[in-house]
Amino acid sequence: MEGEPTESGGRTVLVVEDDEDLLGTYELWLADWEDVTVLTALDGEAALAAATDDVDALVLDRKLPALSGPEVLDRLGGDRPVVVVSAYRPDAHVAEEDVAAYLVKPVTRDGFLDAVRQALS
Repeated sequence: MEGEPTESGGRTVLVVEDDEDLLGTYELWLADWEDVTVLTALDGEAALAAATDDVDALVLDRKLPALSGPEVLDRLGGDRPVVVVSAYRPDAHVAEEDVAAYLVKPVTRDGFLDAVRQALS
């Protein structure tokens, strides 16, 4: 699993999580992947600012300060894959079919990395 995924030109993943400990954990889990740049944001407004065209996939919490995860999704549109990681189950605001993957906290390292890998493929 180390060193995955590798693609020429590199990939960028934006991780949006307001819990700084979880954000750091997700960042560490992705750190071993070659050619993957990890950007982070602690709230919805920062997520929108960081979600440039260079971002290939998002990891997004649902409950965020400033703007919620569903609001971020609405503003960004569906132009890139999103992995939702939330304490809340899918519902009308964010359904499993609307995103590349929907993980309910707590998540395992393998489950998290598999979902991000799939979103990047």
